[in-house]
Amino acid sequence: LVGKRDIIFGFIAKTSLPILSKFEPRHLSNLAYSYALIDYIPELEDGTTLFDHIAEKIIPLVIKFNPQDISNVAWAYAKMEVSH
Repeated sequence: LVGKRDIIFGFIAKTSLPILSKFEPRHLSNLAYSYALIDYIPELEDGTTLFDHIAEKIIPLVIKFNPQDISNVAWAYAKMEVSH
């Protein structure tokens, strides 16, 4: 995996975009949390990031988030210094 992070995690980010709308709150929070753990924000071809797309999906679902989901998202966005 050394030297392949951008390829592997970039691929995961790109392939997750079309199905983000099917993610439950815990899936969205775990995705953001996972990328923050590896200290990586994938930039997409349109100039946005995976974190931009996750935020778009989270906002209308926020009422369905449990405390752990909220904590994971808040930590991930704070760690990566991403605002939304």
